[in-house]
Amino acid sequence: MLPLLWISLCCEKNGYRLRDFVGLPIGGKRVTIRMKVQRYKCKECDFDQQENIPFATGSRSYTHRFAKYVVDLLRGMTLQDVSNHLGVSWDTIKEIHSSYLERHYSPPSLDGVENIGIDEFAVKKGHVYKTIVVDLDSGRVIYVGEGKGYESSEEILAESQT
Repeated sequence: MLPLLWISLCCEKNGYRLRDFVGLPIGGKRVTIRMKVQRYKCKECDFDQQENIPFATGSRSYTHRFAKYVVDLLRGMTLQDVSNHLGVSWDTIKEIHSSYLERHYSPPSLDGVENIGIDEFAVKKGHVYKTIVVDLDSGRVIYVGEGKGYESSEEILAESQT
């Protein structure tokens, strides 16, 4: 999305577009929000842009609240069950779930990490070992690897060298 200041300086209004968003169901009924969205066109480069919509991200066809509701349902239901329950395509549910997993479980950034601690611990009565790497300044867990010794944390240590 373009900043509002940029839009006001070099863009002119270029009509409207109707957009539909899936909202939270009310009383078991599907809710669709239909909204007229202002479009802008750059006078210099012919770039097309639409106004920012605070309750939805980019060109997605569902609201932030709907996405949160889907993630909550997925804690106890399958993708197909949630899709059938909400009357939304399986692909939309999968997109919401993938986006959530990427945001919350992608490899952590090593930016700003200066001091790390590495520890090994036993799981299942000492027959399985794990290695944990922690940012000592913030206490944030950076990595958990299988096994013990240097080999188990080699991947994260190699990444920190770059």
